[in-house]
Amino acid sequence: MMARGIAGALTALIAAGWVALAGAQAPDPRNTTLIVDFPDCCPRPAWWDEVVVEARIQSMDEFLAVWQDRSLSDRQKAKALFRAIEDFVRRDDDITAAAVNYYYAVDRDYAHLRRLYEFGIGYYLDYDRPLENYGGEAGDMSAGMVNKLAKIYLREGAPERAVPWLQYILDVREAEVNDHLLETTAAHLGDALNRLGRAPEAIEVLLAAKRDYEGDWEKRLDEQLDKVRGDMGLSYYLYDQRFAKLALWAFVFGLLAVFMMRWRRSRRL
Repeated sequence: MMARGIAGALTALIAAGWVALAGAQAPDPRNTTLIVDFPDCCPRPAWWDEVVVEARIQSMDEFLAVWQDRSLSDRQKAKALFRAIEDFVRRDDDITAAAVNYYYAVDRDYAHLRRLYEFGIGYYLDYDRPLENYGGEAGDMSAGMVNKLAKIYLREGAPERAVPWLQYILDVREAEVNDHLLETTAAHLGDALNRLGRAPEAIEVLLAAKRDYEGDWEKRLDEQLDKVRGDMGLSYYLYDQRFAKLALWAFVFGLLAVFMMRWRRSRRL
């Protein structure tokens, strides 16, 4: 009877979520998002004629020179990057991908920013960036664009649109992305899942990232776990394996203690 009781308790814990549920493979996000091609997706910024910049990007060296030039304002850099996309789309993937990826940092108020990043990541989701003079991984440019697109979706209140892109990076390109970006991706995915009412999945993603990645953004993962815990209340502890394992061991030892007490009492009788 005691063995059956322990088995029943373990079954209850498993049903409550102690054992992580395996998530279904995410669909290819390029099949779930309507992507408008460039330039139809992205008219020039409204301020275009008000900004003068002589620099015109013709190579990656010139791209880096413009990006690092502290004498240029954000809008001057934005105009140079946007013009580089116009000049090199379908002609030079390295310049175009870099220009799209970095555009967010200099013009995040651009009216068509979401469509720019949908175009960029739709075309460059499997892009391998050059690794010469770069200490990261080949998939970092793609992951960077996905994280920026996710931030846009989350800001617009559309977490369901962010999920498949983020899952693609973690499921398909994980081995080709550096740990810092993977932690950021997992933090965004955890946030999106939690907003969608899928808190147990969010916990699983965040804990896996803390376990598997060695980047500098563990604080972001902890912040998201804190947010999920605040939303779930006490039920959170059924899903966080760190606490659930402790609870399980305490439960098992408690049952053993009761069993031993009853066994000793029966021997005395």
